[in-house]
Amino acid sequence: MHSEDIKNLVIALVLITFLSLAYLFYLSVTAKKQMEQSLTNTDTAATTTTTQPSRDTLHTTYAQQPEHPDSIILLTSKKWIAHIGLPYGNLIRIDILDFTDWKGDTIMLLNPSKMDLTIPVNNDLINTSSLRFKLFNHTDSTVTLQANTEKYTVQYTYKIDPQHPYLISWIISLKSNSNNQDLKIGDGELKMDYTFRRLERHPQLEERYTTLYYRLKEDKEVNSLSTTKGDEETISVTVDWIAFKQQFFTVALINTSGYPFATLWIEPLSPDTFFIKRAGLNAGIQWKYNGNGTYTAELKIFAGPNKYSLLKSLNIELEEILPLGWAIFRWITAGIIIPVFTFLEKYVNNYGLIILVLAILIKIILLPLTWKSYIAMAKLNALRPLLEELKNKYGDDPQKLAIEQLNLMRRAGVSPMGGCLPILLQLPILIAMYRFFPASIELRGQSFLWIQDLSTYDAIIQLPFTIPLYGSHVSLLALLMGISSLLYSLYMQPGTTTTQYKWLTYFMPIFLIVIFNSFPAALNLYYFYYNVLSILQNLLMRKLVNVKELEEKIKKKARETTPARLSWFEARLKKWQELQKQQKLQKKLKKSKTRWK
Repeated sequence: MHSEDIKNLVIALVLITFLSLAYLFYLSVTAKKQMEQSLTNTDTAATTTTTQPSRDTLHTTYAQQPEHPDSIILLTSKKWIAHIGLPYGNLIRIDILDFTDWKGDTIMLLNPSKMDLTIPVNNDLINTSSLRFKLFNHTDSTVTLQANTEKYTVQYTYKIDPQHPYLISWIISLKSNSNNQDLKIGDGELKMDYTFRRLERHPQLEERYTTLYYRLKEDKEVNSLSTTKGDEETISVTVDWIAFKQQFFTVALINTSGYPFATLWIEPLSPDTFFIKRAGLNAGIQWKYNGNGTYTAELKIFAGPNKYSLLKSLNIELEEILPLGWAIFRWITAGIIIPVFTFLEKYVNNYGLIILVLAILIKIILLPLTWKSYIAMAKLNALRPLLEELKNKYGDDPQKLAIEQLNLMRRAGVSPMGGCLPILLQLPILIAMYRFFPASIELRGQSFLWIQDLSTYDAIIQLPFTIPLYGSHVSLLALLMGISSLLYSLYMQPGTTTTQYKWLTYFMPIFLIVIFNSFPAALNLYYFYYNVLSILQNLLMRKLVNVKELEEKIKKKARETTPARLSWFEARLKKWQELQKQQKLQKKLKKSKTRWK
């Protein structure tokens, strides 16, 4: 590959990286502006707005419900404690026992939330917000509540799922109080309002990963609402599950029969210490006849951490809510990086060291590609003087110049793309790591050296002001990552690099420091390790390769006059050029015949 082509490729890659990171920053800034706008539109404090939904069409019945239940029934498993409030019978809170929030308190999901079910039966409309449930049965694994009206009996049964540690079964039963009455029951409507409680140290990063996900039953497609602005979607086809997802924790309502329709919404809240977003749903509930005049509907509620293996074990593609990238990037993350990371957890008890081992393993896996790239670049550097001679000789004839350069590289045994393709093939792994670390709950709360939490940024200095693009803190790891990137660029920079391109060597590390200042410490730590290992690896390769001997060998081959075998590309190019000459010759012959006539 010619030096100009390499420069153009580098510029293209830099621009792609710049645009991608700029887009990510744009999304975060947009979300922040919308949250500030939400603050100006409300007169009351955030704690008040979160308990009074603005979407009256979906939540008209909630005004009847008190803020605090009269009494609470607890259902306890090894992983969580479910709080069931009376007299309305709803799950009002789930404590996740193995985790704490940013203040050190127990993780609380579904709090605050409100739930309401409307059931059309015969000529009546039962609304559970008007019912008063009483305890009917309570065991170690089950709580059954019952509410009676003049015509009907409604039961709620909450049961610990023995097959999964974070699942609760919610069974709704309806039967007539008259043995002779035949019920005609229609699709119910489940309404839910959920305010996302702040759980992480870094609320801006948490907001970026907080939204609603759902899966369509027919084509198994997983979709989501916007993460950066208020959004609403009406779905007229059957939905398998709906998930209220935060950065590291999720509450998912799984319907074994499917929701026949659903309306989902989410809106940002003003910047607040305790809450980040509010969301809700209005979804259809289908019924099954169980005999004895009883109709039932069953939902399974997942409330727990966003651990890939845990979500995947449900076999409903709930793991798709994790932002692991698309296509090949997701395949690399889910198929390679996560299994290796899980394996290393068994033998290394410090996550900073696990990230180091992971970086070393990836460098070893990529070593054949890196070696080929290094040799190809060394060969190309040896040919630079000869390529420049051809450019000076045939600069006025681009086609002739291209042919002569290809012939020269072919005689020397140098592939035009030999130094670029191996580098490009490494990019999917680097991007996969960029996706993996912010979504990895294993890193949450894990410390390393001065870093308190690898899942968020390491702020060594808190600034009294905010710098645009940069933030209001200084991340030491972002600085180290940027400095190591600069040293690597200077080390790898060819001696013939022109002045007009040298600015990229200094601009990109500074740009990375600014953008990555608010990224998770684990990601910056990995890239820092990767840069240092790359420098050490190239030092070793320089020791193993006799560059002068290689250059003499390449130059000797390049001066050989024996024609080398054409590659497929070169053969096609030569054939195309010959065809062009024939077409020009035919045109001249036609013109000459026309003149003679």
